[in-house]
Amino acid sequence: MELGLKGDEIRVVPHEAGWHKAFVAVQQQIEQATGLAANRIVHIGSTAVEAIEAKPIIDIMVGVDTLEDVPTSFFDACKAIGFYRLRVVRENEMILARFVDTTFAVKTYIIHLVAYEGEKWQDFTIFRDELRASETLRAEYEALKKAYIAKFDGNIVGYTEHKEAFVKRVVQEGKDKL
Repeated sequence: MELGLKGDEIRVVPHEAGWHKAFVAVQQQIEQATGLAANRIVHIGSTAVEAIEAKPIIDIMVGVDTLEDVPTSFFDACKAIGFYRLRVVRENEMILARFVDTTFAVKTYIIHLVAYEGEKWQDFTIFRDELRASETLRAEYEALKKAYIAKFDGNIVGYTEHKEAFVKRVVQEGKDKL
């Protein structure tokens, strides 16, 4: 199974069945290390959607009661299983990553730490579920990602911004169905 990207490298690969098993193994590690319930540790992102090409990094959403006072012990527990907090600044979200080794060059897993059942939690869940439910959306999203990669080299920030309007549209359409 192929897993990991260096620095700002951006590429997508065909879906691999092993991604779900890799998520489940890490979910159990996070659950045991932090004491969080399994329902607060969920698989998101394209690797959680069958039949779509994805960056070979497992995205995991972890829900805590509030981001304002996450205890140091939580980050210590994550570090003990190889997850380090990144200096990435995102609204209502903290980012942690696991790397292949101590050079911190190749990321394999990303934790999106958010408020459990808060707005970010809802948005990530809706986006994943809408992609799972629609072959048309999966094809559109995959084409969007590939178009960016064909035109630009590297720059994860640009890649994320390129997808933003699509993601917002899909999330809003999912919310409108509720």
